Amino acid sequence: MPNWFERKRTIVSIVLLMVLAFLMSRFEGVMDVIGKLLAILSPFIIGTVIALLVNLPMRFLERHLKFFNRNHVLRRIRRPVCLLLSVLFVAAIVFLIMLVIIPEVVAAVENTVRVLPGAIKQAVDWINSLGLTLRSNLNLTVPTETDVQGQIEDIYNFLVGGIMGSTAIIQSAANWVMNTVIGFIFAIYLLASKERLMAQFRSLTTAYLKRPTADRVQKVFHLSVDIFSDFISGQCLQALSSALLTWGFLALFGIPYAVLISLLVFITAFIPIFGPYISGALGIILVYSQDAALIWWFLLIFFIVQQVSGSLIYPRIMASAIDLPSIWVLVSVTVGGGLMGLAGILFFIPFTAVLYNLLGEDVARRHALKNQTPDMRHA
Repeated sequence: MPNWFERKRTIVSIVLLMVLAFLMSRFEGVMDVIGKLLAILSPFIIGTVIALLVNLPMRFLERHLKFFNRNHVLRRIRRPVCLLLSVLFVAAIVFLIMLVIIPEVVAAVENTVRVLPGAIKQAVDWINSLGLTLRSNLNLTVPTETDVQGQIEDIYNFLVGGIMGSTAIIQSAANWVMNTVIGFIFAIYLLASKERLMAQFRSLTTAYLKRPTADRVQKVFHLSVDIFSDFISGQCLQALSSALLTWGFLALFGIPYAVLISLLVFITAFIPIFGPYISGALGIILVYSQDAALIWWFLLIFFIVQQVSGSLIYPRIMASAIDLPSIWVLVSVTVGGGLMGLAGILFFIPFTAVLYNLLGEDVARRHALKNQTPDMRHA
C-alpha cells in the first residue's frame, strides 16, 4: 500500500512537471489565451468587484436596521430595501465626485492651456541654452536646419498618429462602459441572492467532492471572499483618509486646486505603491498652471501627508484587512501589473494574501504534526 501511494505521488509529480514545462515553452500562447479569457470574463469580474463594494454598506444596513426583524413581511423586504439604499449611496458618492471634479478639471485645463505656450517656450529656451553649452564644452556638432525640420516632422507624425488612434480609444471606452453595465446587473443579482448562491456552492462541492476536500474548498472560498472584501474596504478607508488630509493641508496653506488634487489622491490611492507618484505628478502640473512659485510648498505638504498616511494610517487600516508583508505586496504589484495592468495590481494583492494565509496555515499544521510523538499520531 505505501509503495502504491509513493508511485502515485511520483506519477502526479511527473505529470505536473510536464504540464509546467509545456506551459513555459508556450508562454506567449498561454498568456494570449489567458488575456482573451479575461476579456470575455471582464464583465463578471467588474460585477464581482462592484458587488463587494456595494456589499459593504448593505451589510452594515442589514446588521443595524433592527426594525426589519419585527415581523415576517419586513424580513422579506429587508434585502431589497438595503440593496437599493446601498446602490443609491454608492451612486450618490460617484455623482458628487463627478459634480465636484468636472468644474475643477475644466478650470485646470483652461489655465493649463493659457500658461502652456509660455512654459513650453521657457523649457525650449532652457534646453537650447543647455544644449549649446554642452556642445561647446564637448566639441559636438551643431544640428543643421534639416535635422531640426526632421525632428519637427517626427513630432507631427506622432501627434497625427495619436489623433488617428483616438477611434480605438473611443471603442475601448465604449466596451468598458458596456462591460460595466453588464457587471452592474451581475452584481445586483449576486447581492440579491448571495445566500442562495452560497447554499448552491456548498451543495455542489459536497456532492462532487469527498467531505474533507469539500470542507477545504469551502474554507478557501470563504477566506477569499473575506480577504477581498476587507481589502476593498481598507483601500476605500485609506483613500478617503489620504484625500481628506491632502485637502485639509492644501486648503490651509492656500495651495490652488486643493479639491481636485484631493480627488486625484483618492482615485490613485487604489493603485498601490505607484499611486502617490501619479497624483503628485498631476498635482505639480496643476499647481504650476496657477502659480509656479507654490510648487515647492506643494511638494513639501504632499510629502508630509503621504508619509503620515503611509507610515501611520495605512498600516493600521490594512493590518486588520490583510496580513501581508510589504515585500509580497511589492511582488504582487509587479507581477499583477505586468500580467493584467491596473486590474492585475488590484487583484493580485488580495490573491497573494489568500495564498499567504493558506501557506501559513499549512506550514503550521505540518510543524504541529512533526512535533507530535508516534503515539500521539496514531491516537
